[in-house]
Amino acid sequence: MNSYLEKVFPKLHLEPGLFYKWPVGIRYELGTGDSKVGSAAYMRGVYERAITLFKALHDMDDDLLVVVDGYSVGRLNKKFNFFTPYIRNKNSLYKMSHMVFQEDGDDPMVWTHRFILPCKVAEVKYVQMIQALCNIDMGITPQLPGRVYFINMTKNTIFHVYDDRGCDLLAPSAEIIKYMYTDFNAWILDYDREAIDSTFDEGIQNDEPKGR
Repeated sequence: MNSYLEKVFPKLHLEPGLFYKWPVGIRYELGTGDSKVGSAAYMRGVYERAITLFKALHDMDDDLLVVVDGYSVGRLNKKFNFFTPYIRNKNSLYKMSHMVFQEDGDDPMVWTHRFILPCKVAEVKYVQMIQALCNIDMGITPQLPGRVYFINMTKNTIFHVYDDRGCDLLAPSAEIIKYMYTDFNAWILDYDREAIDSTFDEGIQNDEPKGR
C-alpha cells in the first residue's frame, strides 16, 4: 500500500481531516438539518447519501484496498475484528496485512493498528460497512469503531466516511472526480464549497444530484 500511495498520492498520510491534507478533493455533507439528528429519518438520509456516493464512485470489479485503523492502550493488549462481518468470502481475510505504529502527537500509550485488505469491491459488504461507520456516534448498532479508507486502485481515488456528518473524496487530479463534483454538487459541504469550486475552476448551480 505504501508504494501505491507514494506513487499516486505522494506524502499523503491517512488521518482525520483527510480533505485538508490533499489539494484535490471533495467534502460532502451526509447529515442534514431536514430531520432531528439521530432520528430514523435522519439516519436514512445519511445512509442514502453515503451509499449513493460509494456506488457512483466504484465498480464491482475495481481493485480496492480497504484500510481500517483501530486503537489500543498499549501495543498488544486488544483484539480487533473489523473485517469479518463485512467480507463475503472469509478466505479473503488471509490476504490481510497488519501494522502497528504511533502517530505524531498521540499519547505515548496509544498505538494505531492498521489493517489492510486487498480485494475487489464486490467482495465487500459495503452497504453494511458504511452504515456501521455512520452509526459510530449515534448509539446505534452495528458500529465499526475505527477509521476506514476505501482506496480504489483502479480509479485512483480515496473515499473516507468520517461519521454521520460527512465524507471525503480524494483523487490525484480534478479530472478523475469531476463527474462526482458535477453530479452531486448539491451535497458538497457549504463550509468548504469555495475551495472545492476553485479546485474544479467553476461553480455549479446547486441542484439536486443527477446520480450516475
